[in-house]
Amino acid sequence: MKTKFIMLAFAIAMASSWYAIAATDYARIKKDVSVMSQIIKGAFEADTNCKRCRVKVQGKYLAGQGILFLVNTSASSYSWAYHSDHSDHSDHSDHSDHDFSFSFDDYDFEGFEYVTDILEGVLPAITTRVVKIVDDSTRIALREIRREHRDLQQEIRENEIELIHLEDDAVKELEANIKEMEEAVKELDNKRLQIEEKAAVTREEYAKEREEKRTKRQVRNKQQQEQIQNTVLQAFCDYGSTLRSLPAREKVTILFENANRETGQDSILVFDQTDITDCNRDNASLRGQAISYLF
Repeated sequence: MKTKFIMLAFAIAMASSWYAIAATDYARIKKDVSVMSQIIKGAFEADTNCKRCRVKVQGKYLAGQGILFLVNTSASSYSWAYHSDHSDHSDHSDHSDHDFSFSFDDYDFEGFEYVTDILEGVLPAITTRVVKIVDDSTRIALREIRREHRDLQQEIRENEIELIHLEDDAVKELEANIKEMEEAVKELDNKRLQIEEKAAVTREEYAKEREEKRTKRQVRNKQQQEQIQNTVLQAFCDYGSTLRSLPAREKVTILFENANRETGQDSILVFDQTDITDCNRDNASLRGQAISYLF
């Protein structure tokens, strides 16, 4: 008897679950998701503080789980390419084999507002190339100094051997020549040290500049991502009632794609339906109710 009761209860539960799924109005949910997606896009068009924000929004419904909004937060749509012939050239004075090119995909250009961003995107590759040119020039200069140093040392040794066979009246003249060449050797050593020090300073300056640019870019990207997320959350606070067709106990998930650009991670916020539909117009409070993580 007990077994029959358990089987009956199980059958009722399964039937209820099936009915709940079958009764889901997918057409209504699809319409609500589409409307909410347009509302989010419109929020960015109306946000004068986020002119440089570029977002793409796509909504999906997963039965039994909830609604997923994919928000692509790419801030700009320019790409930069650096092409170089990496074959080894002994003379690096001609760099005509290097090609720098830009391409823009549906980029909303207003004057030259974004030139700084473009240059910062180009900077790492330019910095690498400049440092390589400095290193190549340094290596060529040092090779020439070593060659002159070697020739002078050889000539000094030959003159020292020649001293043995000279008469006294010619010794002083040859010794003066040897002393002059030894001074030239010292001068070459000093020149070598100066070149090496200058190259080291140049590499250090470019490395420092690149790190400063990277840090500034990280800070700016983080601020922009926060601004984008705030705009999206405010849209949900203002118009969250649009999603009332979502079945109870299902979730609303917002996935900000590539939000952390340094690691390529997505920022994910998961809300209960009531968090969205009952928001008190305070997006900061709404964020605090979310399950939030990077993945």
